[in-house]
Amino acid sequence: MLRYRILVNPTARNGADARWVGGVRAAFARTDHEIVIPGSFEAMCRAARDAREDGVDVVVVVGGDGTVNAVANQLVGGPVALAVVPAGTANDLARQLGMPLTPLAACQAILRGERRAMDVGVVNGQCFLTGGGTGIVSDVAVGIHALKSGKGLAAWFTRALGSLAYTLYSAWLIISAPRVAHVLTLRLEGQPPVTGLLLAMFVNNQPAIGRTVCACPGTQPDDGSLGWCKLVWTSRLRGLWLAAAMNRGGAHAELAGVNAGEARELELTADEPLEFMADGELLAQASVLRISVLPASLWVLAPPQRVGGGWLMEATSKCA
Repeated sequence: MLRYRILVNPTARNGADARWVGGVRAAFARTDHEIVIPGSFEAMCRAARDAREDGVDVVVVVGGDGTVNAVANQLVGGPVALAVVPAGTANDLARQLGMPLTPLAACQAILRGERRAMDVGVVNGQCFLTGGGTGIVSDVAVGIHALKSGKGLAAWFTRALGSLAYTLYSAWLIISAPRVAHVLTLRLEGQPPVTGLLLAMFVNNQPAIGRTVCACPGTQPDDGSLGWCKLVWTSRLRGLWLAAAMNRGGAHAELAGVNAGEARELELTADEPLEFMADGELLAQASVLRISVLPASLWVLAPPQRVGGGWLMEATSKCA
């Protein structure tokens, strides 16, 4: 019998809801499990890090992408599998894995789930699972995080919008921010560096982030590489057009001013510190960002594979 350690983030969008915790407890009632509600970020990481020594087979995270990222960083390269009961805003990894978004259904999917190995991205030593980037990508993530963390109507409305908040905030920044573009130099393996004025630089381990932003349509989390996509800056109107196209199933990929590809390693440099956001968190802030992939380095539990094989999940279908 598998042994489960269930880590609940009490500050996640839905993690502290007693109905969620009660539903998870009921779903795992006939298993060997323990439910842990850590009192701090450090306690969360420690509970995940100690899972192997404690004989745990699966660490189940009840939380959003940020909590999943923190736990995954403790499990990469080891035998303990990660599973997700989505309780955040975007729930990007859960969507990619094909997890249901309600607690009972997610728990049932975990209990009958299959163990799969997925790639992990690394930026300046910090692991990420889904995707993100720099430029307006990080500006939007920082802004949304600040709004959600606040109080009052703005915070409530931002949380209520879910992943749509990221799209709307992107448009608002492109229209109104004093500075939107950044001068970045991209270095890819075996190619000369390219410098340009960019609106955004995405680096993904899956096709989409959020429910609709399909930045890297061909990228899969088990293909041994990371997808990248850069949007060249020309004007605010053009920026809005590119942002809208990214929400139309990857239609941006064929437009002028968009370059994309796959890489195992890449480097981004600038004359000023760059913020790299991924999995909903600020993972690096430096003038040099070194990004690489660790192939098949994290075990995850996902619903049984569909007919035809592959990671045939919601995020992928949005890029079809």
